[in-house]
Amino acid sequence: MGVTVMTMAAPKKDAGFTLVEVLISLFIFALISTGTMGAMLQTFAAKDRLNTASEELAEIAAFRSIVRADMNALTLRPMRDGVGGTENFLVATRNPAENAAILTFSRLGRSNFTGAPRGQVERVRYLFRDGQFIREYLTHENPAQRESWTGRALLDGLEDVDVTYRNRVTFGNAAPTDVEVQDWIILRSNVEAETFEGGAIEFSLTDSRGVETAHLFELGQ
Repeated sequence: MGVTVMTMAAPKKDAGFTLVEVLISLFIFALISTGTMGAMLQTFAAKDRLNTASEELAEIAAFRSIVRADMNALTLRPMRDGVGGTENFLVATRNPAENAAILTFSRLGRSNFTGAPRGQVERVRYLFRDGQFIREYLTHENPAQRESWTGRALLDGLEDVDVTYRNRVTFGNAAPTDVEVQDWIILRSNVEAETFEGGAIEFSLTDSRGVETAHLFELGQ
């Protein structure tokens, strides 16, 4: 007589993760996500800073190009004042007619296609107003009465602008001496020639972050 032996199968475990394993996975994922997000934010911030710096450098380059052209073409030719008289000052760092003006002067007109300067003279003034470095001009050396100045801002976001005239002069047999003048005025009565020789103008610009930069331009070069 046969004997039947009955065996019981072991219960199967359900496939899946335990709660502890899920929590550990979520914790690791959160750490990775935090690090990745931080890196992305730093990348975006660095890109924004780079774009801002590039724009500022482009503005500075344009500013320097315009001012350099003005200083190269500076002339001591007398100009009318718009009401029939003649300007007493040919160059001035303080313009009695405009408190915001930091430099007023006359310059020869733009060069034509042959490279020769035009005879037309412009009256130009630089102003520091509302945090902006502004260039304005009159298009004729004998402006019509009540002719208005035309211009645009070359730089903005400035806290301060200082202008200094620099030159090296020799008195008699003495050694050359460096001269720095902030209140610089050339009067019509003191000038015999229209050509300007020697010297340079320095603009010291302080931006809203307190960063100061100096820009030096030789005159008549």
